[in-house]
Amino acid sequence: MKKIVFAIFVCGFISSNIYASTVVNETIKDEKLYIEYKIEENEIENFYNNLDNTIKRDNITYNKKSYDVKKSKQEETVEISDIREIISNTNSLDGILNQLPKNIEYNLNGYTGANVLDYNNIEIIPINNGYYEEYVDEVKQYFDLSKNDMSFIPKTINKDGIELYLINVTWYPQTFKNTGEIQIADLYRCDALYRGVKRINNPTTYRVIANYNGTAKKEYMKIDGITVEYEKINNENVQQVKEDNKSNLIVPITATSTGLVILFIFILNTNKVKVYTMQNGKYRYVGKYNIKNNEIDISKNKKLLDGICRIKLTTNLYSRLKNKELIIKNNNISRKIKVENKIFEIKF
Repeated sequence: MKKIVFAIFVCGFISSNIYASTVVNETIKDEKLYIEYKIEENEIENFYNNLDNTIKRDNITYNKKSYDVKKSKQEETVEISDIREIISNTNSLDGILNQLPKNIEYNLNGYTGANVLDYNNIEIIPINNGYYEEYVDEVKQYFDLSKNDMSFIPKTINKDGIELYLINVTWYPQTFKNTGEIQIADLYRCDALYRGVKRINNPTTYRVIANYNGTAKKEYMKIDGITVEYEKINNENVQQVKEDNKSNLIVPITATSTGLVILFIFILNTNKVKVYTMQNGKYRYVGKYNIKNNEIDISKNKKLLDGICRIKLTTNLYSRLKNKELIIKNNNISRKIKVENKIFEIKF
């Protein structure tokens, strides 16, 4: 019973790296087998690497040779819009249209297109820019005044609807009369200065809000699937292919004691990575280390020198840890790295 449970556990572990796929078509032509799979775009490369190196159809063995990605041209369309605001000195639509662009180019996130002016959606808002004031002066002359007395002079006058106020009077004798040997003024004239304030409004301007709308398109190549090419192999080459399959971690599952020992050794090595250290300009193999909770502790091996070391992952480990963070410890120093390649270097 324990053997069966152990075997089931191992089977589940091995199959966890197999990607979900759908076989669309199989074709045999010129001793070659072509299998078309439908699979997620970001899994293409890993999917191919995790396929068995050999496959059998009608007792004929085929060897995995290459793959071809099937792509199709796709197009996406989105609705777009924009707004332009300007200040215009006129509220004439013709004058405003001369100041607005007819189209606005759009280029964002791979989408290209143009927004077109919506002539029926232009808002014009008057702007009151206030006023300023200036003096209005007027000089009035008065004649034939019997006295140079302010009471004879009007205190206000009106000019163009603006009320002006008397601010100064300059008197002049107009005629004289003789009184014995002395001439005295008989009549007077004067220049009367009047002043008022005129308010002048600044020109009205107009805030114009113009709306634009349109469509933008993005073209891209969509991966529809992968076609794997297998080549028919002769019987004498089958043994060599089986040897090659060992690199793909294909382990025969048996219920015998020997099979369980092999499976146990396989499990022990699935979480191990190879570590190398730099020495005299070359990398030297140090040993294998376990990964536990996404951590590798390489500080226990006395052969490991300070400086640069190289970490090498197996294909299955890389598939499981890709884009995840891994912590490498060396004595009291820890380094964190994002797994993006099967082989990477760490500097301590």
